[in-house]
Amino acid sequence: MNSGINLSKLLTVISKGLNIANKTIPLYKDYKPLFQNINKVFNLINEENEEKKTINTPEKKEPLKSSSSNTSPQFFM
Repeated sequence: MNSGINLSKLLTVISKGLNIANKTIPLYKDYKPLFQNINKVFNLINEENEEKKTINTPEKKEPLKSSSSNTSPQFFM
């Protein structure tokens, strides 16, 4: 039995590894900025949510009620 390393099998494995590296390196370079900035995006979202929680909503004002039951126009002279 020959249990030694076969040169052709070794070259095949190395070739497959290099092909995988050639395909994944450009993908990594394309998506690297996305992964670097995703932390900033989450921070912005959290800040926005915090701002929404801290904004005080104005109290609801009731409409003005007239003291007289007269619905005709009033003219002041």
